[in-house]
Amino acid sequence: MGTVDKKYFERLKELHKYMGLFDFEYLIEIEYSALNSFLIESESTIKNKERSLTKKIKNWETEKKLYENAPEPFERFETEIIEFNQFSSLLNNSFFIMSYSIFERYFFEICNYCQKEEEKKVSAKDLKGNGIDQCRKYIQNVIEINLKSLAAEWAEIKKYQKIRNFIVHNIGILNEKDAKNESLKEFIFNNKYIDYDDYDNKSTQISINSIKFITDFTGLIKGYFSKLFHEIENQKKQ
Repeated sequence: MGTVDKKYFERLKELHKYMGLFDFEYLIEIEYSALNSFLIESESTIKNKERSLTKKIKNWETEKKLYENAPEPFERFETEIIEFNQFSSLLNNSFFIMSYSIFERYFFEICNYCQKEEEKKVSAKDLKGNGIDQCRKYIQNVIEINLKSLAAEWAEIKKYQKIRNFIVHNIGILNEKDAKNESLKEFIFNNKYIDYDDYDNKSTQISINSIKFITDFTGLIKGYFSKLFHEIENQKKQ
């Protein structure tokens, strides 16, 4: 191969560099769309269960008047009420963990793609830290992308990461130290899609009460990745 041909192919390689990055945007959209379909179905299931239970309670309110010393609705349907409350929370928590796992998996795949494009020996998993923090550090320090424009989105993602970690590692319980984190407390207490109860005198237990919490998260992630891809493309073309 002559010098001209070699330069031509090197230039062609540069022009096509990172073109595959936007395939990830499409794949992420497809996967989150599928997840959102399941979320809508699950919400419908929850609402049907709620309607059925409400109807039972209402009917019993009328029927119990016919009996002496009839139990109150909660006593009569205690098991079903408790199971319903747990079912809703467990389902939403599980779907959120799934949506977070999708985010983390794609972030590592994006890092692997960038590693190949830049022909780097170091991978994201070689860096100190865990999960998405390794990925962000890799894009910033190894691929050398300035992520200042994504700082606000990343701050929000870190709050969701905290919620995910509480659910996965500590059944949703915030310890005393975390409960003093003002930014996190504000995020939890001002988010109508999070329920919280005093677990004991020192900690708070949280759970997700609506699929809107999850769709808000997936929307945040899609927006973050879209901006990230454009930053990589623009900064690497300079």
